[in-house]
Amino acid sequence: MPKKLSGVIQEEVIRFVGEHHPIQRPVTLKSTGAEKVLKGGTVLAQITVGGLYVLLAPAADDGSQNAKCILTESVVVPAAGNEPETAYVHGEFFDSGLTWPEGISAEDKQIAIDSLSSQGVYVV
Repeated sequence: MPKKLSGVIQEEVIRFVGEHHPIQRPVTLKSTGAEKVLKGGTVLAQITVGGLYVLLAPAADDGSQNAKCILTESVVVPAAGNEPETAYVHGEFFDSGLTWPEGISAEDKQIAIDSLSSQGVYVV
């Protein structure tokens, strides 16, 4: 688990980017009202209204049920205010290094992997 020390996140490095050339783009992470640490490799979704990014939530119906991209590095999302960051929108990524929602079912995970794949984000 990442630790925040004097504004710096320290964590164990787990390789999650494969050999296929990755492409990144800016995203804005939505604040949830409580400070939240997101690890690099977290699977993200985009909320339909407003276009902000959040953790994948397979049971939702606001767009966050559709896997969209993968967070490039660990970040602290503040309790108030959204956080600009970057995410991988194309490339090859190792499933073993990705962070999925806690308790995600095998079926929901496969749906998310298929969604990512259709956008050029390949999970192996």
